[in-house]
Amino acid sequence: MCTPRFCMCTPRFCMCTPRLCMCTPRFCICTPRFCVCTPRFCMCTPRFCMCTPRFCMCTPRFCICTPRFCMCTPRFCICTPRFCICTPRFCICTPRFCMCTPRFCMCTPRFCVCTPRFCVCTPRFCMCTPRFCICTPRFCMCTPRFCMCTPRFCICTPRFCICTPRFCKCTPRFCMCTPRFCICTPRFCICTPRFCKCTPRFCVCTPRFCVCTPRFCICTPRFCKCTPRFCVCTPRFCICTPRFCICTPRVCVCTPRL
Repeated sequence: MCTPRFCMCTPRFCMCTPRLCMCTPRFCICTPRFCVCTPRFCMCTPRFCMCTPRFCMCTPRFCICTPRFCMCTPRFCICTPRFCICTPRFCICTPRFCMCTPRFCMCTPRFCVCTPRFCVCTPRFCMCTPRFCICTPRFCMCTPRFCMCTPRFCICTPRFCICTPRFCKCTPRFCMCTPRFCICTPRFCICTPRFCKCTPRFCVCTPRFCVCTPRFCICTPRFCKCTPRFCVCTPRFCICTPRFCICTPRVCVCTPRL
């Protein structure tokens, strides 16, 4: 059934322009301006277009949904369960890729959930903001708000970051970790299997070597020198309290209090 201006309906195709056009149940119902629906494709612009259950429901402005692809801009678009739900501005989700900008986009369980500003996620890679997060099988770097990566790497919040294997614990604003390396700030921490240098707050490193402050601490299997506040060495050596301590395999000297 066709009303003024234009409507075309065939067993494989339905296209209608302003006012109204109704075709067979297999194809589409069209309202003002424009709608095209086929068994493999649905594209609709302002107002409204409803196609078959396998494809899409479109509301104002724009939506394209196919079995392999979903792209939607302002307002709203729902596609197949395998692809995406999109809210204002922009979302693209495919089985191998998900990119979404402001507000919200939810893709398949294998890919990502994205909140404001930006997120790109694949099974091997994820980058999210506000502010920043990158996660790969070998690397995770996150800054304020929140980022969770694979179990082998790290969980980061505004105040805290834990990275494994081997271990790195760091405090506010920044943490970068790999299985063999870690950098922590504010103020600074670098951890590798052979070396650790940390300043105020906190750092845990490997048993082979460590340099810690506030004020000063160096620990190796053979030597420990610590100044004000506190230093703990290996069980073979000693625990020293403020001001000064030297620990070797044969001797422990602490001044002036202990």
